[in-house]
Amino acid sequence: MKRSSKHITSYLLLAVLLLFLSSSIFSCKKESFGLLDEVSNEFNNYPNSTVGKATAMKVGDLATNNRTLFAPGLPILLNERASADVQVQGNIDVSLISIYDSLNHVKSPVFSEGAFELENNGLITVKEGYENSTDSLKVLLKDASKLTNNTVYLIPIKLQVQSGNASLKSRYMFVKMHVEISSVMASMGSFKYEGKFYSMNDRRYSFIGGNLINTRINGVNDGIKTIRFTSKINHSLDKEFQSSVKISSSDSIFKFFEKIKFSTYKKIPVEAIKVLKDKVKFPAESYVSQDSFNVQIDYNQLKASDTSYLAVFELENKSMPNLLTPNETSAAKYAFVVVKVVEYNTGNIALTTNDLEGVEMNRSTWKISGKSHVDFPVTNLLDGKIETYWQGIASPPQEFVIDMGKAETLKGFKFTPQYKSTYNDFQKVEVYVSSDGTTWKKEGLFIAGEVDYRSNPQRPDYKKLKFLTPVTARYFKFNVIESYLGVTAIADLDGIQ
Repeated sequence: MKRSSKHITSYLLLAVLLLFLSSSIFSCKKESFGLLDEVSNEFNNYPNSTVGKATAMKVGDLATNNRTLFAPGLPILLNERASADVQVQGNIDVSLISIYDSLNHVKSPVFSEGAFELENNGLITVKEGYENSTDSLKVLLKDASKLTNNTVYLIPIKLQVQSGNASLKSRYMFVKMHVEISSVMASMGSFKYEGKFYSMNDRRYSFIGGNLINTRINGVNDGIKTIRFTSKINHSLDKEFQSSVKISSSDSIFKFFEKIKFSTYKKIPVEAIKVLKDKVKFPAESYVSQDSFNVQIDYNQLKASDTSYLAVFELENKSMPNLLTPNETSAAKYAFVVVKVVEYNTGNIALTTNDLEGVEMNRSTWKISGKSHVDFPVTNLLDGKIETYWQGIASPPQEFVIDMGKAETLKGFKFTPQYKSTYNDFQKVEVYVSSDGTTWKKEGLFIAGEVDYRSNPQRPDYKKLKFLTPVTARYFKFNVIESYLGVTAIADLDGIQ
């Protein structure tokens, strides 16, 4: 009997539980069906609105330049004329999307809260004596960060009378917005353009650093201390953003560059590169960074070689909210820096000097020989006229030889530039001496440097070659190994004792 009572009690408890669950489920369904019926009954009380249009620019995970080109919206409708001003509050309610989809047998894209907003915070007024508002309740794009490009979004709006004695023709309004999102991409700035990086398809460029020359003279490097390059973007933005750069160790991009240039390079060791400034800023409404990336290369770690060195720098794509996405097209996110290291030892010739003092020699016994342009013979070097000059037959190296007639001891030489066409026509000159004109000894390298652009034939910028220890010889050979624009020319040459 006791066992039967226990069984009866258990069955009763189970029945109560089932009844409770059934009631809850029915209640939920009833509530859901009630909202569906409610919206369905009022659905056709509003006409369809024109589809709006909005655009945004995507920067990483963020969207900026969120702009509504055409705001969709509808006027507020009342069941009767308003006896006094009626203020209505509208709120975006994403839970109504499923109701709309059920009624129309469609699948609308879902958007997150905060993607759209209502103009004037959703407040709109129906004036006294009117059945509808003279203005429309409009939807604006607020943040497209989590939206999809080229998508039409359904924006459901729930309406409620905020003040005034009136009833709405419908408490539910549905409008649509077409959203287009373009990606903002960063590229390296144009510090040298090369046609091989041009693509006719996408009309975007890739940029490459020009060849840098590090001249190591007597063990001292004379290359550019800080290499600077900028970044640019394909669309201006309405707020400030950044680009960031890092050293690229990619073998594939290294080989890509070699293929484009039809050449081979040595990699600059990572430990020889120092990134001094790895970020640049893009001010609002600007296409080009306001500052530059700064990097340094330790030339002491690079050996003089006929093969140039290559360093590659790459725009980063971190998950920072204000960091621009790099443009992957045509290697546009890379900066290629090529460095050639040349080494000279000036030997018995001073590196730079303005203190060559002495007496100019009598050149009447000198004889000069060397190949020259037919209109600019080598003998012009000894005619004492600045208007005439010697010009080599080709680009450097070009040489000439002076026979002084007998052994002479000299402190150095004075070179006069030519001013008829170009300057800087003998920037580096090797000097050899001989007692017989056959066996030569290299005395050193004369680095003349650039001619002062402010000088002229009346006030020449004489270039003075000074021997650290005076030299005694009969024959002197001068081999111009570097000049400006490939022109080799000198107006006059004097010996100093």
